Amino acid sequence: MQQLLTALGVNETALCNYLYDLAAIERGGVSEDIADYIMKHGDLRLLIRMTKQQKDGELFWAECIKKMK
Repeated sequence: MQQLLTALGVNETALCNYLYDLAAIERGGVSEDIADYIMKHGDLRLLIRMTKQQKDGELFWAECIKKMK
């Protein structure tokens, strides 16, 4: 499988993330790996809830992503 992914130029991590997301969309939920991570970090849950209440929450996340790249 690894040789096939390499030959196709597919990043294994990106493929796994994509498959997690597809499964979550099909179930109408959140990807299992993300849900597990969020549940282990109380500060992250608080940040998500606080951002959800903000008018410009989407802008906040966009800036976070930009800084992480």
